[in-house]
Amino acid sequence: MKNKKVLIIAGILGLFAAVLTIGLISSLEQKYRRGAQMVEVLVAKGYVSEGTLLTQYMVDTIKVPLEYRMPKALESVSQIVNEEGAGIYATVVPIEGGEQIVSTKLVTAGKETGLAIVIPEGKRAVTILVDAASGVADLIKPGNTVDVICTLEEQNRSVTVLQDVLVLATKQNVIGSSSIKASAVSGGGELADMGTVPDADLPESVTIAVTPQEAQVLSLSSAKGILRLSLRGLNDRVTTKVGSTGLEIFSR
Repeated sequence: MKNKKVLIIAGILGLFAAVLTIGLISSLEQKYRRGAQMVEVLVAKGYVSEGTLLTQYMVDTIKVPLEYRMPKALESVSQIVNEEGAGIYATVVPIEGGEQIVSTKLVTAGKETGLAIVIPEGKRAVTILVDAASGVADLIKPGNTVDVICTLEEQNRSVTVLQDVLVLATKQNVIGSSSIKASAVSGGGELADMGTVPDADLPESVTIAVTPQEAQVLSLSSAKGILRLSLRGLNDRVTTKVGSTGLEIFSR
């Protein structure tokens, strides 16, 4: 009788041990498979300081084991740029080189940081007024590039004063934002305002990034003539020498 009880207990313990072993093996297999699964993440190419506009040139896409992916890590460059390829997020804390880019360390540029953070180094933000015709029928968007043409009415001449200029904002739209007024986001940047837009029916404002010297050229051009913007293609960065044009073209 005792031997029978011992055998029963031994059988139960053996079954229990087998179940534990199977469970452990299954757990190890799942852990191995999970660790072997590779996923893509964005990492910083180098050190990125706080308050920096994050661009596609600052990051790399690498593959890491799934278990090593940080929570809320970004996976592709398309998550940090708009359709024109311009950066739409700024860093709120420093990011080390090789560190994964996580959304909790970013804020929307323009909307949450002001205009100053999207101004390229060495440039200034200058605002000009355009109407539907001179602003390419309201089709210019933040992140586009344009040429600036000045028509001097007294001299009856037109001249391209600036080429390949980055558009930072159009009226209420700033790079990285679609609902913030450009006039309310100076954010400490040097903003040369050549006019205000008190009513939505009046000409719209376009804010562009220029050098200090170009800002002076724009200021003089705005005072002496009428400014028009010529929209460039997304990949067109070529500048050419263009002379002025006068009424003589009609006498050819």
